[in-house]
Amino acid sequence: MIQDVSGLSALDSKQPLTISYANIADVDIKLDVYIPLGVHGPIPAVLFFHGGGCFSGTRRNEGISYYPWIERNALGRGYLFIAADYRLLHPFTGLDQLEDALRLFHFLDHEFNEILEQAGATMTLDVDKIAVIGESGGGYIARQAALHAVPRPAALVSYYGMGGDMLSDFWLSAREPQTIPRERVVSFLETEPTRETGLPIFVQDGFYTDALRRADAFGWISQNGIFLDYITGIHGLSEQLRTLPSDQRASMIPKSVQKAFPELSVDASLLHPPVLFVHSKNDLIVPLSESLKTNRQLEEVGVRTELFFLDGAKHGQVNSDGSAVIGMEEAEEAVFRFIDSVFKPDKV
Repeated sequence: MIQDVSGLSALDSKQPLTISYANIADVDIKLDVYIPLGVHGPIPAVLFFHGGGCFSGTRRNEGISYYPWIERNALGRGYLFIAADYRLLHPFTGLDQLEDALRLFHFLDHEFNEILEQAGATMTLDVDKIAVIGESGGGYIARQAALHAVPRPAALVSYYGMGGDMLSDFWLSAREPQTIPRERVVSFLETEPTRETGLPIFVQDGFYTDALRRADAFGWISQNGIFLDYITGIHGLSEQLRTLPSDQRASMIPKSVQKAFPELSVDASLLHPPVLFVHSKNDLIVPLSESLKTNRQLEEVGVRTELFFLDGAKHGQVNSDGSAVIGMEEAEEAVFRFIDSVFKPDKV
């Protein structure tokens, strides 16, 4: 059922088509699709999940969680570019976000091409050629799609993405010094949370923030070692897990929420797509182990993986002074070289 389509007359402009891909309990979840002009027939797509610690961020071309270079490179190669929202943590959980990923791929498989036809597009989506890119918190959603979506993505790019080593001490231990004061997030923590699917992130007074301070809340929750309470919806779980040796934590995850942990779903029976991990060796927000552990797990079951390391970046594409991280251009080239190798293996 097509619920909302905006911008159907925008095929001759740079504006996207905005489409509702799901409506769950009156929460409308949308995507934007950017269409390359002058292209015919079934074509691949690059699907982008924004960052924001799973608590914030937006699919829209605003704030710092949107990457224009991904859109530009995808369209320049004749690929569709799709940027999708998903329900944000608190009150939603990682299992809700997994459901969003599954619903999105079902929508792309069953309804999306009908909408393109209505819009007068000259091409359709080749559902067997969808590359997912997840940045930071969006890496968690992208990993879940690669593990569980039908149809399965053709490729995954984890761009310093979360979700690979969630039972580590990093996510379960309080860290000092506390860089996010509690007073910045007291309203978020102590009032009924609003149900959100997207918020632009910006920098204010040296903090990554948004209109509801959800990005701040992610920082505070992470630095206090209780992120897993929010990804599972089981408050107190982090406290139970941190008392255990790291090799015993997985066995203590309740069966009802095990799918909220991508690392627990990797096994030899998976038809997992090839993966490129891009990560900084000095990341302070999403540790390098998130990529290294998944890379090791996938290599052990015969999945093609590649690693691209950045030096010096604490997280993201820019330094604290606004300058570009050294190696970013090379990383961007590596991302699309990898995607091209999956979509056009005979031409790379």
